[in-house]
Amino acid sequence: SGDGAVMLHQQMVKDLEELLYAVAIWLLSHGVITHLQEYLVVVAASDTSSPDTVSNNEPDELLFKELLENEYLNGDLSIMALSWRLGMDPQKLRSWGLRHKRVRVLSRVPTAGDDLESAT
Repeated sequence: SGDGAVMLHQQMVKDLEELLYAVAIWLLSHGVITHLQEYLVVVAASDTSSPDTVSNNEPDELLFKELLENEYLNGDLSIMALSWRLGMDPQKLRSWGLRHKRVRVLSRVPTAGDDLESAT
């Protein structure tokens, strides 16, 4: 009976998915595997008088100045948390960071102090 074989196969696949999910949760909870978050960090311009050290796009520069003034480019606030705080799409914020000459997108394991409100 073909239907019985299909049902058995579907049940085996479901059981395997549940097992893999349980293993993944265990590995995450025990720190065996972890996920990376992305952060924006400012880099020092080698020559601030050079026209290629900043973007020619005024909105990009306004965003850069706002993020710099609020100390959001220190690598402590994930792109996800920053995008939520700014009301901005995370992919657009990431793309902005990738194209800006003075910003780098850094991927790392989150730490306990990340994404917390500053005390000031």
